[in-house]
Amino acid sequence: GPRRFLENRSDAGRGAVAERVAAGHAGGGAREGRGAVGVCFDSGHWHSVAGCRAVTDLEPWLAAFEGFALHLHLHDNDGAFDQHLGLGKGTVPLAGVFARLREKGLAVTATLEPHDVAAFTATIAWLEENTDVAAYIGWEKPRLEALPLAEIEKNLAM
Repeated sequence: GPRRFLENRSDAGRGAVAERVAAGHAGGGAREGRGAVGVCFDSGHWHSVAGCRAVTDLEPWLAAFEGFALHLHLHDNDGAFDQHLGLGKGTVPLAGVFARLREKGLAVTATLEPHDVAAFTATIAWLEENTDVAAYIGWEKPRLEALPLAEIEKNLAM
């Protein structure tokens, strides 16, 4: 699979990301082989930075990213800025986004990106309620007693 993923951030909309990924394929073709670069689609950046509010706003993004490996950065926000809230705690239309990804038959990998323990806990709860999404991204419930949450919280405060 890809060794690098280029993310949709404030400085790169869907077209710019797709162009950079395509350039990575062309530039790394001989050295790394086709597929060495993929797209990292960040749900929070799509909602807040790009101002996308509806599932229909996803269509041009999916069209631009067609044919590339897709990795997801998953977090939520209220659309005002990149808050990294727990899934389900903002207004990103998560259920619709995931339904559309599955309808298109896209295989994805994912990283959960909550930025504090409360957001992490909310994300776990959301995934437990949305088992179809959890299965789609390959998420398995962690053993919470094994997670050093106090240590995670301390590191987040740094």
